[in-house]
Amino acid sequence: MNNKESLKLLISQCTVLGPVSKKIVATAENELQVSFPEEYKQFLYEFGALMGNGIEIYGLPDQDEANPPFWQNVVTVTQQLQSYNQIGAENKKFIPISSDGMDMNYFMDTTKSPELHIWAIGHDSKLLIASNLYEFMIKIRDLNC
Repeated sequence: MNNKESLKLLISQCTVLGPVSKKIVATAENELQVSFPEEYKQFLYEFGALMGNGIEIYGLPDQDEANPPFWQNVVTVTQQLQSYNQIGAENKKFIPISSDGMDMNYFMDTTKSPELHIWAIGHDSKLLIASNLYEFMIKIRDLNC
C-alpha cells in the first residue's frame, strides 16, 4: 500500500467535513497571501477538514458566528495566532494545520509549496516532523494514543 492509499485508509477512520471548492481554497490562499502545498489543497478539495483518533487537521468550514463550527478554520486560526504573537506565527508563511491543545502548534511551511513540510513549534522547540500528511497523521496519532 502506498502513502496515498494509506492516507485514505487512515482518513476513513476519522470524521471529515466534506469537499471544499477550489474557489474557497483560492480565497483562503489570497486572504493569507500564501500558496498552500499541493497535498494540503487536495486534502481540502476531497475532505475539507478532519478530526478523529487523536488527530485534527484544520480546514475551511463555513464561518457562522451564531453556530460555531465543529471544525477549525485554517484562516481564522492563522489570524488569531498571528494577532496573539504566538510562537511560529510570526513567520507569515507558516500556516497552522493542527495543535496538540497545549503548547505545540503544527505549521505548514508554504515557502516549500508545492511540497508539504510540517513543523512542530512550541516554546522550547522547532522541529520539522513530516513531509506529507500521512507521516504527520501517524506521528500525531501515535503521540496522542
